[in-house]
Amino acid sequence: MQNILKWCLVMSCGLGTLSQAQEYCENGSYSNFLMWVDAVESGEFLNQTGQFNNQYGDQDHLYVGYDDNSDQTIQWQAGLNELNLTPGRFNHPFMDDYPSHWQVWIDLNQDFNFTADERVLVASGFGKITEQVDLTALDINQDLVTRMRIAVSFNENTPPCGSIGDGEVEDYTVQLSPPAFHTWLVPEEFASIQSAVDAAAAGDRILVNDGIYHESILVDKELIIESVNGPQATTVSGNDHLYTFDVQSADVAIKGIAIENLAANSKADIYFAPGADNGLVYNNQCAELTADSVPDTAVFIDQANNVRVDGLVCETEGYVGIYSTRSSGGHFVNNSISYQTQGGIFVSRGESVLVENNTTNFNAGYGIYVFTVLNGLIEGNTSNLNVDSDNIYNGGNGIYVSRAENLVVNNNQTLDNESQGIWVALSEMVEVTQNMANGNVDGIHSGGNTSIKINNNTISENLGDGLGFYSTDAFEVNDNELYLNGGTGLAVSRSRNGQIDENQVVANHKTLSLRESNSIQFIANQFQAGEGVVDPCQVTLYQSSFNRFYLNSFLMLGSDLCSDQTSSNYWRSATPLSYHINGLPFQNYLGNYYLDGDHTDTNGDAIGDNSYFLPGSGQSDEFPLVVPASSLDIQF
Repeated sequence: MQNILKWCLVMSCGLGTLSQAQEYCENGSYSNFLMWVDAVESGEFLNQTGQFNNQYGDQDHLYVGYDDNSDQTIQWQAGLNELNLTPGRFNHPFMDDYPSHWQVWIDLNQDFNFTADERVLVASGFGKITEQVDLTALDINQDLVTRMRIAVSFNENTPPCGSIGDGEVEDYTVQLSPPAFHTWLVPEEFASIQSAVDAAAAGDRILVNDGIYHESILVDKELIIESVNGPQATTVSGNDHLYTFDVQSADVAIKGIAIENLAANSKADIYFAPGADNGLVYNNQCAELTADSVPDTAVFIDQANNVRVDGLVCETEGYVGIYSTRSSGGHFVNNSISYQTQGGIFVSRGESVLVENNTTNFNAGYGIYVFTVLNGLIEGNTSNLNVDSDNIYNGGNGIYVSRAENLVVNNNQTLDNESQGIWVALSEMVEVTQNMANGNVDGIHSGGNTSIKINNNTISENLGDGLGFYSTDAFEVNDNELYLNGGTGLAVSRSRNGQIDENQVVANHKTLSLRESNSIQFIANQFQAGEGVVDPCQVTLYQSSFNRFYLNSFLMLGSDLCSDQTSSNYWRSATPLSYHINGLPFQNYLGNYYLDGDHTDTNGDAIGDNSYFLPGSGQSDEFPLVVPASSLDIQF
């Protein structure tokens, strides 16, 4: 595409509208039965076409999947333009294996052809996608009206002419207006970036060519500062200021630059001052041209709202990769941050925060630390091999959350950290779901929380406890897998008012520890000791009363169930339950299944004829199951 854009710049292409003397090549599919263009949206433009010509083609009608919408015009500028594409997809499970592949061409030189240089978008996904079409290099001084072709198919690469296989092609008219800003070139027009910043008007773009620029830059107006060929070719090395880029204005974007700060008192590579809202840091790198005795923060956001850091790569020693404080609406996505002396990403006193798809490995401290945040999502991150440090409080955690409210920690990977994989402390209404916490000192730890949910996580092979609770109130633990942990699979201490159900606690050094905890329901869990485990008390109850156990499977010897005399608990359902066994209906209280139980059942109701006595407690399960609860069709 760059060749066409450069040609347009020189030849002033696109004057006026298209001539009708020529026609565009045919395109389409032999079928759009399985996949089609359902909707095209950009700004205020929306065209919902649905399935067009729901049929298969033949030799005479090859291009059934084509819809000519050239009577509809999409208004764009020569810059970044958002395009939303929604596929239609045949409703069948086999379609789950086949994403929709999108391609978009624009006839930029108006020669009635679509060439490889004119392909402006390639993307894939299963549902609606949102992409930025980059036309920033297009330099025009009047409107360019031309043809846009959009194709969706099973195939990643399809031609702009001829058959695309199964899918659909739609044509539109696009009107490209001149950019609303001026582009300044460094070093062609200005020897330094700062001189270009000083000369530019608000809203302009500064395009920086290859080289090393030894300067610190004050950005005090709305600007885009972008390299031509990315951070591999363009470096800014600050040496005389606290910050290499000191951003004092809202709506500033810094893109595609390698940045370092070698000043003796340096604090950050990029600094967003109070009020520098709506900033963008995109596809930058932490540079290290010279040994730096003062590790600094890569991006420091101080009371600046709605700042997005996307694609930052820091693999040289620094202090913190991204540090955001007292700011709302921060989006920190797709960053890779390693070898920091304090931690990867630190968000403090924020609101409405998104930390997504980052990699924070090998940091001395923490991978991701979220402190005093209201409303947030930590999702899809990898935070492995972070190490403890004597001078860092709570160091060595993959993900550490403290004093947060209404936060979701979902689908993260935390492996081989020197402390907890995930630690949530002193927080309220936090959900920890679908994470993997393996090989850490402890897997997932909850301390001092209220209304926390820990569901659908895989917690295994940690050196200490798998899942631990301390001083936690009103919690839910559901459908987690806890296995092969070197400590206790599930450890609960000084906690109350929880429900622990349908978890697999298998082959840990110790299965369950319940200490000084009350009013917790254990329902339909599998507690299973591992082979060769020598701890004589796989389940320990100490000073814990008013807890209720039913429908659980204790796959261990009775001698492994240890309870002190001060603990008084319930070993059956609170009310009779309706259920079926062998096709017959029953209603009764239901207890738990014990591997070494009597299992005598004369009336076939799946309840043993004899109570199961719990060693050392003076208590018994009067309704022990003779089969695991999974064999019963229970009506709750």
